[in-house]
Amino acid sequence: MTLAQSASTAPVDLGSIVDVPIHRTAGARRRKRERTICRRASARRCQLAPVTPADDRLHLVVRGTPLLLHLFFVYYAAPAFGITLDAFVAAIIAMSASAAAYNAEIIRAGLQAVHRGQVEAAYAVGMRYGQVVRRIIVPQAVRIIIPPYMGNAISHTKNSSLASVITVPELMLTAQMIYSSTYRAIEILTVTGAIYLVLTSCLSALQMYCERLTAYEQRGLGEGRRRRLRLDAPLPTQPA
Repeated sequence: MTLAQSASTAPVDLGSIVDVPIHRTAGARRRKRERTICRRASARRCQLAPVTPADDRLHLVVRGTPLLLHLFFVYYAAPAFGITLDAFVAAIIAMSASAAAYNAEIIRAGLQAVHRGQVEAAYAVGMRYGQVVRRIIVPQAVRIIIPPYMGNAISHTKNSSLASVITVPELMLTAQMIYSSTYRAIEILTVTGAIYLVLTSCLSALQMYCERLTAYEQRGLGEGRRRRLRLDAPLPTQPA
């Protein structure tokens, strides 16, 4: 009997060749199908509300036109619709609309910057939607939102000087009235610039404080958080 004939007549354990790979393949397919179902379900739960075309057009109009035009439009165009506004109220409405359009895009970008895999992992461990938003999305989005949000606040603080064109007695208009009667423009404008610098410096200091507060990897966990997680508890000793 040759070697080939002995190999062909030898008994073959079909279970070791066929059964085990089939079972392993079936288990892998089942686990892949379960992961796909969980991923699709969590994606539907964590999907943000879509932006309507009206919102998109409103943001486009407000962000694409200057703040000075907003001030003129609210103050002079409102009486055409039967609404009479004081200059101060018109300035607040116009500047609030301008700031809100920019802040909405900043907040949207910060929320969408959180990786979807972290949201899926939170749902996988049993968190509810409110817990996911409060513990996973918001802490990571805030640290992304703070720099552009505070930059927008500083920019609108300086742009508040434009409210003088609709006779709002703000800082620049008051300074203009003073140096037009005293003829000391350099001193008055220097003091005015110093006041604006103090205001923006306070906002910049607030921004740096908020950034340090949200630097979680550098600040570490607080004492209360460590006690709740029992990180400072001594390790249990094994009996001898």
